[in-house]
Amino acid sequence: MWKEENFERLLRYWHGKSSPKEEVEIRQWLAREPENEALFDALKDYFETIRLEETTYDVSDKGYKRLSDKITDWEESVRVETDSVSVTKDATQKAMKSVSRKLSYKKILALAAVLAGFVFGGLYIWKIGAQASEQEKVVWMKKETGRKQQEKVALPDGSMVYLNVESRIKYNTNSFAQERTIYLEGEAFFEVTPDKKRPFRVVTSSLTTQVLGTSFNVQAYRNSMGSNYGSTHVTVATGKVRVVDSVQAELEQLLPGDELIYDNTRHSVQTRKVDLSTIRSWQNKRLIFRDTPIAEIAAQLERWYDVSIVIDNPALYSCHFTATFNQLTLQQTLELLSITTNLSYQQNGKTITLRGNACQ
Repeated sequence: MWKEENFERLLRYWHGKSSPKEEVEIRQWLAREPENEALFDALKDYFETIRLEETTYDVSDKGYKRLSDKITDWEESVRVETDSVSVTKDATQKAMKSVSRKLSYKKILALAAVLAGFVFGGLYIWKIGAQASEQEKVVWMKKETGRKQQEKVALPDGSMVYLNVESRIKYNTNSFAQERTIYLEGEAFFEVTPDKKRPFRVVTSSLTTQVLGTSFNVQAYRNSMGSNYGSTHVTVATGKVRVVDSVQAELEQLLPGDELIYDNTRHSVQTRKVDLSTIRSWQNKRLIFRDTPIAEIAAQLERWYDVSIVIDNPALYSCHFTATFNQLTLQQTLELLSITTNLSYQQNGKTITLRGNACQ
């Protein structure tokens, strides 16, 4: 994965802008060796710590060549002294420690090179060394839920986060007091403590939602290939919310009852009004789908009931459905889905196969 074009692919992947072919190739690379995934996660963590500091992502040939040459030198060396790379920043030390048991020595050095001041996919990472200040330390606090699990999380500023199933958040504990920034994958409802001097930001792979003090819901699940689904949703319960895209271009300012839907493929935006009483419905075990693609419905049911759903006919991927499932069992949900749509299902243990014809 050290070719220049693959660095560009990883950057697009983190921004949710990969092509389907690129998604497959990256997932295959991740599955090939445990050390690949460990390296990927460590780089992604570091990338996210500086993501809000940079707004341009042009590929730098010069920077890439420096990284490539350095890695090549290490790979060709028979003996490498452990003090050949000086890395003093706590974030780097933590990342190295977390992956040292999984990574080959060669790739640990490559990771150190990236974190020590080269260019990753055109995004400049500053020099780490004696000039690194105490404020630059990165200590992540992470919370996540599995399938069929929800969790309430209290943040240091008094804000509350309600995590939906199979979701995760993280924030830098050392900088949160100055900059309230949360990274989200999945779905969460936020009740934000007002603070005019410190905006509260929720960052997903495609959008950043910024508020002063309000409550809102963000849905940004990833599919089985790791990239975004077709859309990311931001829905406001109280207050005002500002939404910007991955290059900090403002998309909308939302008020209570507004929902923004961002198409991650076309990079288009639409807004609509929703019933305020439905925004937190998932916390009450209610699943509400509004003109939702069948793939997203299937994925949500997988998370909700801890099953695997197979869509038998590819033509079904064009189908969108509107439905509400109120505290139903898996069997009741499947029966209701089949009655109200053109779908049929077959269950074999924890695997459900959906069948049907293409939608008109």
